[in-house]
Amino acid sequence: MTVYWLPIDKYGKHATYEQLKDRKVVAQGWSGLGDLSGLCNITDRNLFYTQIQMLGDRAYGNVGWWLDDREESAPRTMWHLLIESQSGDLFVGKEGKTIRGICQIKHNGSLSYRYDNSGNYEYAQTIGYPAEWIDWDEKIFGSPPTPPALMRGVRHLVSESQRIINIWNVYLSKYRHK
Repeated sequence: MTVYWLPIDKYGKHATYEQLKDRKVVAQGWSGLGDLSGLCNITDRNLFYTQIQMLGDRAYGNVGWWLDDREESAPRTMWHLLIESQSGDLFVGKEGKTIRGICQIKHNGSLSYRYDNSGNYEYAQTIGYPAEWIDWDEKIFGSPPTPPALMRGVRHLVSESQRIINIWNVYLSKYRHK
């Protein structure tokens, strides 16, 4: 089981935690990349990164497609989201500086991927439908993990991953199997 950070760009007005929760998805932005279904079977990371870079260059050019996005953020985020995420992985939703919720996906990212721009969503790159987001409640989960100061896109939650897995397993045994 892998634990990921899922940054949600509420302040850039791209998405909110409540929106992802209502849509029942784990999602990220870069809607201009379009439907990435054709990339879901690529296993070569460099090839995948190159494809994302080319799509972004075509879609964004120099507008909103910053060097960090082109060379690192978008390709790495989409790799984690579409190729690397597996059934049973956990996502911790971070909106601004606040940990808002947690969910566990039931299917691999590549198998559950959907491009959902039906509502003109910026966070159109989705996996996990139907994902059930559980609000982070300190009475149930304890203190939230400490996020890195700067985070752009999906990242591994490394330093506290075992604690989050343990918390999740306790939650499942106490609240889900009654």
